[in-house]
Amino acid sequence: METLDVLVVGAGPVGLAVAGELRRSGIACEVVEARAEREPGSRALTLHARTLELLDQRGMSAELVARGRVVREIALVTGPGKAAHLRMDELDTPFPFVLVLPQAETEEVLERRLRELGGVPSRGERLIAVEPGSDHVVATTDGRRARARFLVAADGAHSTVRHLLQPPVRGAREAWTYYGADVSLDGVDPELQLIWSAHGFGVLVPFRDGTFRVAVTAPATSGPAVEPTLADIQHQVDRVFPGRPLLRDPTWLTVLRSGHRQLVNYRHGRVLFAGDAAHTHNPAGGQGLNIGLHDAFDLGGKLAAVVTGEAPERLLDSYHDERHPAAARVLAQTRRSMQLAHLRSPMSRMLRDQVVHHLPASLRRRLLEQVAGLGRAGRQAVVRRSTSQPAPPSSSASSSG
Repeated sequence: METLDVLVVGAGPVGLAVAGELRRSGIACEVVEARAEREPGSRALTLHARTLELLDQRGMSAELVARGRVVREIALVTGPGKAAHLRMDELDTPFPFVLVLPQAETEEVLERRLRELGGVPSRGERLIAVEPGSDHVVATTDGRRARARFLVAADGAHSTVRHLLQPPVRGAREAWTYYGADVSLDGVDPELQLIWSAHGFGVLVPFRDGTFRVAVTAPATSGPAVEPTLADIQHQVDRVFPGRPLLRDPTWLTVLRSGHRQLVNYRHGRVLFAGDAAHTHNPAGGQGLNIGLHDAFDLGGKLAAVVTGEAPERLLDSYHDERHPAAARVLAQTRRSMQLAHLRSPMSRMLRDQVVHHLPASLRRRLLEQVAGLGRAGRQAVVRRSTSQPAPPSSSASSSG
């Protein structure tokens, strides 16, 4: 049986970032991923200012910015020809913008950095069982058994680790279904738009190549979400978007039932949960990838300190103590955002739109800081020392019977 310091389950952005933090401190962790290849598509596509600051500290922001679309203004559209504009250059940060970049490209940059530090994700290796112990965790995959001091569950919203261990979770479904598509469009302004209408909420996000992410909400129906066609999403867009733009040449379509869920505790003995494995929420504000990476940097730094003996094991409790409230705030913010976007009363919608068009400068700045992760809570995201010392190669892990 192999013995490891840390086994990371999941090679998405969060798992790759946790492993990168550990490798920076010379810890020979391993990463296993059930998928044989990186999942294509844009999926989570926005990186906000605080996340870019943290990535910059790790030498990755320049390439990410060069690959992506820099968006310096957000349009809040309340009707045909009616839009309030939030300018990101009001923010006190080296990155006063939203970076739009397909998740697959973010993962590519994170994985290359991990490989530079000696880490190689083991793809096509599916976790089957987890056996927590008092001083170790035994993980069984479809190819081996490994004994690790700690296991990080970074395996997404449908986490296998969470399914196997069944830790307490709180949350609820919401009253909306979210439709999304990456498409070509004609006759629309190439800016990031949030669209509030009497019939739902829409989002338009421009990619660097001139295509767009289109997203729209609709009242939820009973039963599981059915994979949509382009015609299905066109129908929903026609309900909400001014001018009914014609969608064409889709490269990605999705539908999901809006909701929120959060583990009661991010630490389950020697198993620690991060990213979507620990919390999920509706897509409002494009926050999911960002708070997941904040989890990763915080957890990776603390885990490195414990494994190297620089800090006692109880430091890991502070990971939950700090990151759980941070995600809870984001979950609450996204719920409020969706409620604000779906006001039923015409009078309430009119008042909302009036407020949006006459936001005082102080409130506008607070709103931007909240989105960008630059409020007090966001600034508390971990800042780790840089060691740049690669870990020994994974093959150095010891083996016994």
